[in-house]
Amino acid sequence: MKKDYLYPFLLKYSLLPSLGLWRAEEARLFGELELKEPVLDLGCGNGFFAATALDRQVEAGCDRDFSQVNRAKLSEAYRFALVADIANLPFKNGTFTTIICNCVMEHIQHVEQVLHEISRILAPQGAFVFTAPSERFNEWFYLSFLLRKLRLGGLADNQIQRYNRFQFHYNIWPVHRWSDELAKAGLVLDEYRYYSPRAVAFVFSALDDIQHAIAGMFRRKLTSSEALATRAGRQSDVGFFRDILAQFWWLLLMPFHRMGLSRNGEGAGVLVRARKTMA
Repeated sequence: MKKDYLYPFLLKYSLLPSLGLWRAEEARLFGELELKEPVLDLGCGNGFFAATALDRQVEAGCDRDFSQVNRAKLSEAYRFALVADIANLPFKNGTFTTIICNCVMEHIQHVEQVLHEISRILAPQGAFVFTAPSERFNEWFYLSFLLRKLRLGGLADNQIQRYNRFQFHYNIWPVHRWSDELAKAGLVLDEYRYYSPRAVAFVFSALDDIQHAIAGMFRRKLTSSEALATRAGRQSDVGFFRDILAQFWWLLLMPFHRMGLSRNGEGAGVLVRARKTMA
């Protein structure tokens, strides 16, 4: 029997089911990987993703957020977790055989610097595995998709720019662009796999945007989905209420999750596996 990744994430993000759906897609991919120790989870957040997706404890997790790292320590997903700047990591050269990074790279403004730092702490032939939105993400954003059908391309562009701005998305790149950036840091792209086909991307983006619009009625500051989920999690900690919401969303979203990973070479997200070639 295949593991149900969707329900745990909907339980965690019961007030932000869009994020639960997206994280479940990513967890299914990471759950299939063979990761050689020692493993570093870069941008680990509260540790929930690694604890759910990997089903085993790995060596280390790091994040720039103190409160998230404190939660990561409690998650027992890592042997140790620490606060660190992703562009200036406190590890010796060649420390890790594998580095994983889930939905972080698209938020980084100085990618070249960060990739060089990742390459530095990777052992020779070590693997760097990360996920990010693909070039299809913008195309399949629900408002962008609908407005282009109505031949309102300018308005479609405005809407996706608005969405990416409050999500702090800086790098929505095709695979060949990632390959070029990786190569500059001595990393060669070994393989990639798309996830979240068009129907999943449409439902995810519609839910996510609507949830942010509702939340925006009560606040002024732009907030990413992950930050909004952290706040919402504190408000949905009543077990019974959270369980009912999770079950409701599970019934609605499981048909989309069951669509599986992209089989036609296209997806709104992409998992990339790269390898360090230089010593």
